[in-house]
Amino acid sequence: MNVVFQVTGFFFKGHSTVKPKYEGLDFNYLITSKPVGQTVLFELWRDGRKIHLGAEVKSFKASEMLVPYHEYDQQPEYIITGGFILQKLTREYLKRWGDDWTGKVTPHLYHYYRDFAFKPTSVRNNIVILSYVLPAEINLGYSDLRQIVVKKFNGMTIRNIADILTAQKLNPESSYDVIEFEMDNPVVVIPREQLPAADMFISKRYGIHKLLNIN
Repeated sequence: MNVVFQVTGFFFKGHSTVKPKYEGLDFNYLITSKPVGQTVLFELWRDGRKIHLGAEVKSFKASEMLVPYHEYDQQPEYIITGGFILQKLTREYLKRWGDDWTGKVTPHLYHYYRDFAFKPTSVRNNIVILSYVLPAEINLGYSDLRQIVVKKFNGMTIRNIADILTAQKLNPESSYDVIEFEMDNPVVVIPREQLPAADMFISKRYGIHKLLNIN
């Protein structure tokens, strides 16, 4: 089987006789006490031979990560519109699945966490997801949608959670807000005329005092 050795977002694969039940083993703890800039040497087996790989210890701010590991002293960032809860994907959110959460979360979300957490780009520095739908008349037929990645809002490619606020102002002539998702998930269409009353109902019905929180 393959064992993955991870150092600041880089993954190294090698062969191992470790029993399959262990699957991927995370070795972050090997470098947590090392100073930034130091090179950590890994010894592993690949294609039947021993090799050595060096990786430089780097420091990443949570604000610079595509999927932040920790965000201390901050409330989760979210926007609730028409009962659709749109929020930034973080490790703390994924950990809400409890023990062994890495095997429980949606594979597509775990892929972003495992393979791209340290790889923001100029076109995307957050992963924005539809985490849950608060049932209401305005979102009938969509209540089963959850844990899916937002791709576009009103035709605008979403780079971060704050982009939603900008996208909501687009296409003022349209009667609808339109949300598109990755992985060929259904497109959400929200009647704009019904939004003010629906948001007021949802706020009261579910005891939500703030329908948005953007840090």
